[in-house]
Amino acid sequence: MDQIALQELLSALPLGAVRYVDETASTNDDALQWLAEGAPDASLVCTGMQTRGRGRMERIWYSTPGASLAFSVIFHAGSAEPQAVSLLAPFAGLAVCKALETSLGLSPSIKWPNDVLLGGKKVAGILSEAIWDGLACRGVVIGIGVNVAPGSVPPETVLAFPAGSVEEAAGRKVNRWELLHAVIAELLHSRSTIGSTAFFREWEGRLAFKGERVEVFPPAGGRVSGRLAGITPAGSLRIGLDDGTTRDVEAGDVSLRPAPG
Repeated sequence: MDQIALQELLSALPLGAVRYVDETASTNDDALQWLAEGAPDASLVCTGMQTRGRGRMERIWYSTPGASLAFSVIFHAGSAEPQAVSLLAPFAGLAVCKALETSLGLSPSIKWPNDVLLGGKKVAGILSEAIWDGLACRGVVIGIGVNVAPGSVPPETVLAFPAGSVEEAAGRKVNRWELLHAVIAELLHSRSTIGSTAFFREWEGRLAFKGERVEVFPPAGGRVSGRLAGITPAGSLRIGLDDGTTRDVEAGDVSLRPAPG
């Protein structure tokens, strides 16, 4: 893949601009700089390899040449409310799910807030980062990494959650550039639904571990155990506690796991 080939591949999509490099430290860093310099809305940064990719909670996101996708999309925020900005990461996770469903016939789920799972294993991660002018958001960069081939899966010793690949779930080879096209098309097509009733319904409908016992580890320490009840209208995770009450957990540096046993 190169700049011209990528532009041709995506020419039918309403992207603002496209940049491709064979290797970079982080597509999010590149996109944030471009946004600060005046990148058009709906612009794309894509690379063949990231050397310092990152995910939520400052975890390393591994990117393997020829076996994975690593790209970032720039959205101008306009008059969007802060809540809508915070929903862009799960929105991107939902877009990846829809692309996997429509293009490959797979059945992905979302580990709240936005990790995409296939067969209970993480195959895609999302990191959204915004540029703010006081209380006004100038724009958001949505970074997406997808493990396409088995060679993209990191060693188990460095994983915080079991990982897999799209090809393992599909049982066949997958054209990663066709998958890229499908994801971006879904992002652009569904953008107007962010924060809507349909958006929350689709997010909750793909929620991994719903109805099951889970453990949530807030950043301040401690543990919340209970049954995963669903998502609130604000996008928080609702946990049904053993005493019959519920507790809502806000998105952030939270670790979610199925409960042992």
